[in-house]
Amino acid sequence: MAFRIYTKTGDKGETALFGGSRVPKSDLRVDAYGTVDELNSFIGLLRDSLENHHVQEILAHTQHRLFTLGAHLASDPTKHPPTPDLLLADVKLLEDEMDEMDQELPRSRILSFREGTPLCLFAICAAPFAVVQNGLRSHFFNQANP
Repeated sequence: MAFRIYTKTGDKGETALFGGSRVPKSDLRVDAYGTVDELNSFIGLLRDSLENHHVQEILAHTQHRLFTLGAHLASDPTKHPPTPDLLLADVKLLEDEMDEMDQELPRSRILSFREGTPLCLFAICAAPFAVVQNGLRSHFFNQANP
């Protein structure tokens, strides 16, 4: 039988982690891996919209690492073996790539795109940025309000 996108267990406001334990859908862990999934989907949309093969490869690598992070966040730490987390080398790769791309961008005080950029590409690029910002706000809100 094929994998279904629904569970048929009913929605009682809970969801299962890898390992079987159930947590409320409002749990910070569920919010975190939901944000990572959302970011990953927008990165995939962006990757498929670009023609630059080098950037496509970097975005594909980023997606693979985000899948790993999502699996880590969706796992019950008491029942499921830990999955590899993001490594400093992953962060360094992204920072180096952003620094290189930044050299090609015109100097500006705001996030902008060159004139003539199709509106849909602007939206595709802006969406992952917005998801990351939302995730950071949630993270810092939850740190301040345990």
